[in-house]
Amino acid sequence: MKTIIIPITITYLPEGFYLATSDVLTGLIAQGKSIDETIEIAEDVARHLISIELEEKSDILPYKHQELNYLLDIHVPIPVSV
Repeated sequence: MKTIIIPITITYLPEGFYLATSDVLTGLIAQGKSIDETIEIAEDVARHLISIELEEKSDILPYKHQELNYLLDIHVPIPVSV
């Protein structure tokens, strides 16, 4: 099993949730009630997206999010075993 590092951005939303996205892995979107939960969900989403791409050799469509009022941005590299 190979581990790669994917940088993610975690943003705190006014609604009280954390949102994780990645400029490197298109389609990675994860939301949680805490930073730890959001990172854990982001790892699972990244693993799933990468496995689909490897199996199907398909491009993941770019995710374009709407403008949000960001209260906090955290940039975190996450390890993903694939």
